[in-house]
Amino acid sequence: MQSLSDAALWGMAGSIMDERQQAELEALAELQEERALTAAEHDILTRLMQEAEYTMLRRAEAFHLLARRGYSVFVYQDKDSAWLLAPRLPP
Repeated sequence: MQSLSDAALWGMAGSIMDERQQAELEALAELQEERALTAAEHDILTRLMQEAEYTMLRRAEAFHLLARRGYSVFVYQDKDSAWLLAPRLPP
């Protein structure tokens, strides 16, 4: 990833899991609280959890590299706010 352009890293930093996959992940996680999942459901949940983890790790690495390149990737709003993603992409 270190050889990627800044624009490519910003694209990765802003990537999210597909909405359909996210909804399916949430539904299976909720279903798992109600009953035991079937083997097929468990396999799907495992795959979706791995995809979510991969997405988070890819984003984290992109933010890390951007920060090392001098970009502000998080901003602190005030004492009542948490750290937030930078509100705009660099020029």
